Amino acid sequence: MSIVRLHPVAGPRGPVPLAVAHAPLVGPLDPTPYSLSGDPSLLARAREGLPDTPATAEAMAVRLRREGVELAPGEPVAMDTRALLRWTAAVGRAAPAVAAAAPDLLTELRVGSWFNASARVRALRRLGGTRSPALGVGAAGLRLRADRAFWAGVREGATSDEWERLTRGYTVLLYHRIAGEMKPGQERLDLPPAQFRRQLAVLRRLRFHALGAAGAAAVHAGVAPPPRRSVLLTADDAFLDCALELTRAGAALPVLFVPTAHAGGAADWAGGEPVADWPQLDRLRAAGGELGAHSRTHASLPDLDDATLDRELRGSLADIAARAPGAPALLAYPHGRHDPRVRAAARAAGAVAAFGTRVGANGAGTDPWCLRRVGVKAHDSLPAFVFKAFTGEDLPGPWERRLRRRAERRRGRRSSP
Repeated sequence: MSIVRLHPVAGPRGPVPLAVAHAPLVGPLDPTPYSLSGDPSLLARAREGLPDTPATAEAMAVRLRREGVELAPGEPVAMDTRALLRWTAAVGRAAPAVAAAAPDLLTELRVGSWFNASARVRALRRLGGTRSPALGVGAAGLRLRADRAFWAGVREGATSDEWERLTRGYTVLLYHRIAGEMKPGQERLDLPPAQFRRQLAVLRRLRFHALGAAGAAAVHAGVAPPPRRSVLLTADDAFLDCALELTRAGAALPVLFVPTAHAGGAADWAGGEPVADWPQLDRLRAAGGELGAHSRTHASLPDLDDATLDRELRGSLADIAARAPGAPALLAYPHGRHDPRVRAAARAAGAVAAFGTRVGANGAGTDPWCLRRVGVKAHDSLPAFVFKAFTGEDLPGPWERRLRRRAERRRGRRSSP
């Protein structure tokens, strides 16, 4: 087998990795290649239709990776810090043109990776410049400086529409039960209805836009970026209490993912909790919500053989399409579990987008079959909920632990005689 070697740029402390907080399962090469070496015929084929720019080597490498060509590390190209930042900015300026020439590669190019970084790093990018105390020093500081240089280059090389499409995203909020029963083992899955209603009221007051299923599908089809402050409400498992509460909140355009063989039955994976039946799910759609597939039996998809996996996915998507003709074919992986085989099967079954349980916001450059969500918990205060809605991220550790301890103390007081 032919081997193509990727030659990265190396600064004073070696190759400079990307500023990644939410490492994607499918994403850009890290570090970004400066050049490729290998079979000339392979390289010529990979270059077809691409402009000759500093960003072209990356797109060529992505094409070769998709073809199954073995990519191996090559000798780095040494540069001092100033030259490295100039080169990184030049890659950024060229990246929009390369993405326009090969739009199918966007989810695996650095220019599509805006939402792989944390909210803090995204905020630093918008400030511009590569010298700031907030960037720190040493290898970590150089990584952030190179990141800002790249995105400053993108902003210079992109049109206004391209920039908005690349950098405007949305948060997906994940719920399960909305009953407030707080049964043992379900404390992190359940939420009191009054708390859920307060959260919706806060989103309205802060002028968040309810994206809905069609809006999310449009983002990943390249139709248009989402409106500012967009949020998509989702819930897994189609528990009866959740379906009823989401029906009351139909104006928020929620998406309820249904394990379709269990509709009207019981959730054997959650203590036998009742699952909404089809007439109840139809009422949710009539109120403004949408239905998505959650497999047929809530199976762990990576553990299934190919035939069973296909039945679970095609069957559930067909069940949903029969009740909601014309709606976007959305899927949520049960337990958040998926792998390359499962994702390929989801695409083959007709899903236009699929959601896991990894945290982070989403945008046009996020792989549509690896979409991120952030779970909403009963112990989240309203400020914590707002943080999640704005960032798509879990709370910082100390904040999360403080809220959990407070919730445990309250449960202890309620259970005391």
